[in-house]
Amino acid sequence: MIRDAILNVEPSEVMQFKNLIDQFQHACREFGNRPLFGTKVSGSYQWRTFDDFRMDVEKLHAHFSSLGLKKGDRIAIISRNCPEWAATVYGALHQGVVYVPMYENQHPDEWDYIIKDAKPKVVVAYNEEILAKLPRQDYDFVKEYIYIDPAKASDEVASYREILRTTKAKAETVDIAPRDLAGLIYTSGTTGHPKGVMLCHENIIVQCDSIQATLDIRPTDRSLVILPWAHIYGQTCELHSHFRFGFASAFVEDFTTIQANIQEVKPTLLVGVPRIFHKVHDGIAGKIAAKPKIIQKLFAKAIEIGHRRLNESISVIDRLIYSLASVLIFKKIKGNLGGELRYCISGAAALRKPTNEFFHALGLPIYEGYGLTETAPLISVNNQKYNRIGSVGRTFPHIELTLEHVEGCEKNEGEIVVSGPGVMLGYYKLDEETNKVLVDGKFHTGDIGRLEDGYLHITGRIKEQYKMENGKYVVPGPVEEEISMHALIDNSVLYGEGRSHNVLLAQINQEELVKWLGEKELNMTAEEAIHNASTKQELTKDILGMIKKAKKYERPSDCLFTLDEWTTDNGLLTPSMKVKRKKVLALFKEQIEEHFQS
Repeated sequence: MIRDAILNVEPSEVMQFKNLIDQFQHACREFGNRPLFGTKVSGSYQWRTFDDFRMDVEKLHAHFSSLGLKKGDRIAIISRNCPEWAATVYGALHQGVVYVPMYENQHPDEWDYIIKDAKPKVVVAYNEEILAKLPRQDYDFVKEYIYIDPAKASDEVASYREILRTTKAKAETVDIAPRDLAGLIYTSGTTGHPKGVMLCHENIIVQCDSIQATLDIRPTDRSLVILPWAHIYGQTCELHSHFRFGFASAFVEDFTTIQANIQEVKPTLLVGVPRIFHKVHDGIAGKIAAKPKIIQKLFAKAIEIGHRRLNESISVIDRLIYSLASVLIFKKIKGNLGGELRYCISGAAALRKPTNEFFHALGLPIYEGYGLTETAPLISVNNQKYNRIGSVGRTFPHIELTLEHVEGCEKNEGEIVVSGPGVMLGYYKLDEETNKVLVDGKFHTGDIGRLEDGYLHITGRIKEQYKMENGKYVVPGPVEEEISMHALIDNSVLYGEGRSHNVLLAQINQEELVKWLGEKELNMTAEEAIHNASTKQELTKDILGMIKKAKKYERPSDCLFTLDEWTTDNGLLTPSMKVKRKKVLALFKEQIEEHFQS
């Protein structure tokens, strides 16, 4: 066993707050008249204060109490991010009720599974379209359904707005211990059914403690909420963190309006996933490519200088070049990102190193972190003081981390095993599954990593690792990450279990393929291109050229392409946009067999 404890600051011996309610109430006293949530209404953002939000929470708490909900009962939420989502959670928490969030874009079969598993007393849905997809006749345990969106109530479904309008009384907050259950967060389920991760108040409070000890977040900060709060990453780093730091957040309208909303809100912090930052990077690169050659050269030189100045001193001439680019180019780029952005946080998947280096060179650092739902979620993160691009940072103060040897891994690698007060209580009603991953109080993440000078690097997933015919082990994650940097690739899976070589299964971006065909002056459709032998060979060579680090036996020797999108609707992606490998392999089964038989 490899044992390495990583410490960057000393953890507090005592949590700052006993539970999420204590933290919430302190925030409302401290920041009462400050803006909290901004929502786009009639073309502009309208802001509500901590005090406004507190009053909504108190009314919802009183309403849930009047329904007879008791400590330990559950309330399910199927909705997009909105202030009503947050108020529902905190209204429930005041009553000791456990919140069970679900994604609005989740498959109805998963909603149904989670509701039947959790048996909530109340189901809150954003609109009637969601409830129409649920077999409500099967839910005899549900006392009330609530719509967030419509103003009108009915005999069967209550209206959120009507509840706020008619509820007058207050309810007493129940006594909540640190280890009492707060949220039941169902994992996306890349294999099998989602599992309910039981997170207690302490799990989330110590996350807030560690964020406070690690990152520079101020009451004057503003954020744009892009992450779905059904995911623990958004819950902890945005929703619950509001009540530790007192910052304000505006809700993005939808994924297509991110750029416009950023310019309206002018965020100082941005918490996101790699897909967002990759899209911004690719967009900027495309615009620079259309500029005159002199601007392109100045930009490229300034980015190169920006990389170097992160780790070394630069010459006077380099400083002048960088300053000129800052005035002529970088200032406009930063303006398009609101003009006030201090830094970004990225998690949930691997961030491309070139994208991270690009943002750092601009003077807009992205601090990459790592975690899981089971750890509420952050285990490690880079920050202003300790930052190494390509790593996921040093561990949080409340985390003890060790690496345990895994067959097939490099000598300096191992499974990431963590312990501490941030680790989940277990999986809901799944003792056997819990005992597989929680051993002697230590959580086995299933992720493979290595440590370099105290910085953690993620190198793969144990369950994705496979053995080839030659007995060598392959971890597909690093290869897939390199491939994902190609503009033509939306999603991919590396496969070669029990085979003589590997093959890449890839979803091609049709729009980018059309551009590629135009650049090559090839007169054919995208569909024809992926089936034409010579074009497919050229495509494969182009895409596999992205692979720089893989060993010879890890590299795919061929690609199998599809233009069909991998989505949550067709079951190939989870709601958090992770690939369901087994479903993809099943989809490509005939092509795979045909390939290896030829």
